[in-house]
Amino acid sequence: MSGFARDVRVFAKKAKLDTRQVIRAVTLEISTSIILRTPVDTGRARNGWRATIDKPSAVKGRKADPAATAALGTVRTAVSDIGGNIYYLTNNLPYIRRLEYEGWSTQAPAGMMRVSASEYAVALRKKIAEMT
Repeated sequence: MSGFARDVRVFAKKAKLDTRQVIRAVTLEISTSIILRTPVDTGRARNGWRATIDKPSAVKGRKADPAATAALGTVRTAVSDIGGNIYYLTNNLPYIRRLEYEGWSTQAPAGMMRVSASEYAVALRKKIAEMT
């Protein structure tokens, strides 16, 4: 069991909440945060995120869209089907690694995923507080 799943179970059990409901809510929040933190030039990187269940997406292309409509749509769909399955949020654009790790954008010099992932414990506590 991953640290994330274990933390959710512990917090949810203490608050007497449905673990699946908490996982869906926090996963939606963190995924949305990653997508919206992705820097925008054309919008292709932001809309390049794909949420899937059980295996990561291998698809590389998607239309430029600064609002990330398609990306956010895949998150909502995957999160609703998450159950006890493995959730993936992938972006296969060739320059996404540079945006995340090499400070390629002044809009997100510390990356998107690392910053959002570091906030998951706070998001988890906040979501549980909202649900109790």
